[in-house]
Amino acid sequence: KLVDFVVPMNYTRDRTFAYYISRTSVNFSADPPAYIGLQAYMGGTTNEEILAQIDDCIALGARGIVLFSYDSILRSRPELFDALKQGPFKTTGPASR
Repeated sequence: KLVDFVVPMNYTRDRTFAYYISRTSVNFSADPPAYIGLQAYMGGTTNEEILAQIDDCIALGARGIVLFSYDSILRSRPELFDALKQGPFKTTGPASR
């Protein structure tokens, strides 16, 4: 196996376009699975926009979600971590392999 997973860089504030990219990535990436990469660090993306895109990814059946970039979130919007814990990642499960 060449790669374990792919991470399409879905960096847009446009929810409709983000949905299209996520849907296409999930539909065409069964093996290896797609973990959708969302921007949380630039372009004025709000926490609400990020949470809505995460909800869309989960509804589409994405195997994982990757937020870019951790250090930027930690420095400029640490409240996003609380929003994630209270929202889409309220329950935990086993880590993907």
